[in-house]
Amino acid sequence: MLTLIAAVLTQVSAQTSQLATLLHDGNLSIFYGAGALKDAHEAAVAGDVITLSAGQFNACTLTKPVTIRGAGMGLTESDNFAVPTVLTGDFSITIPEDAEHYLVLEGIQHNTSIQISNVYNPQFIKCILGKLSIIGNSTMKDAKFIHCDIRNQISASNNITFSSTNSHIVIGSFSTSYLTANYQNCIIETPSTLYHSLLNNCIIKGLGSSTSIKLNGNCTPFYCVWYGAGVKQPFPYETAKGTNTRLDHENVFKEGTFYELTDEIKALKTSDGTQVGIYGGNMPFEQTTTVPQISKFSVAPKTSADGKLSIDIEVEGIKQ
Repeated sequence: MLTLIAAVLTQVSAQTSQLATLLHDGNLSIFYGAGALKDAHEAAVAGDVITLSAGQFNACTLTKPVTIRGAGMGLTESDNFAVPTVLTGDFSITIPEDAEHYLVLEGIQHNTSIQISNVYNPQFIKCILGKLSIIGNSTMKDAKFIHCDIRNQISASNNITFSSTNSHIVIGSFSTSYLTANYQNCIIETPSTLYHSLLNNCIIKGLGSSTSIKLNGNCTPFYCVWYGAGVKQPFPYETAKGTNTRLDHENVFKEGTFYELTDEIKALKTSDGTQVGIYGGNMPFEQTTTVPQISKFSVAPKTSADGKLSIDIEVEGIKQ
């Protein structure tokens, strides 16, 4: 456990329950309240790190390639970080391409809609996300989703390329030329045919009642499982590799768990001897963030004679 003591000029109430820190060139700035993310983002430059405490923060338009870290997505309660960092309200991402920096979101829960105008090489790590819409002639290029839960869908009317690792992801309808994706140990739900995808040790669910959903011939499935709606043989004969399985039932996951497999499905053959889905491979799903988190902070009840306010911040490190 690392404890930081900061003395800063402020006019904020000591009852504030949300806190954001901004790290720039080794200097730490502190912001308070529901608008703390917006304030920190306005003060940030490319490459800076914004760390949010647990609690609810107003979302804001992201226009800079910065790192934004929360206390966790709050998928399930744990001993240390039962309260997640939640961004409230729809927001947009419009970030010009930068040769040195890129956007990183980690340990964040957001349940509504994100509109993406343009973003390059973003990373979404251990986040719950609602709907991601790539709008108009915009693009999302080389995005990475790692240990994420995308609950609504990703949809696009223009180019989108991404990789998804040990994540649950709902895919919307795409034109055949708009999507290039690489899925590793993912759970994918789709209401339509998937195109231009590499899929390794994945579980795919056809949504709705359509009997025409499948993997297009430009997809390469490798030891995958399909269930739910879809054609009788959803795997393209020419490109399928390994053992791919079409199930006629939907008893795939243990009830009351976050996509943990039944023993029957866990025993299916895979490319690496682990299991299909998010708990297999060399990066099994884990919701705990990979970086230190603001686990607790307290604010002195009043300022000192010279107008400074004492802040006690506890930062929880990674357990080895």
